[in-house]
Amino acid sequence: FVKHGHVSTSWDPRLGAAILAAWVAYRYRNLLATIVVGMVSLYALHGLQILMR
Repeated sequence: FVKHGHVSTSWDPRLGAAILAAWVAYRYRNLLATIVVGMVSLYALHGLQILMR
């Protein structure tokens, strides 16, 4: 898979970095979406508790 490094040096690191960046962005997008949904639901529940009183 890894040859001498002369053939794949020009494109392999950039391609790997792009794939890694896209994967990390996707993973953190899911994590951030989960956190945002949790925060919004907690805020909505808190607001409903205040409105019920």
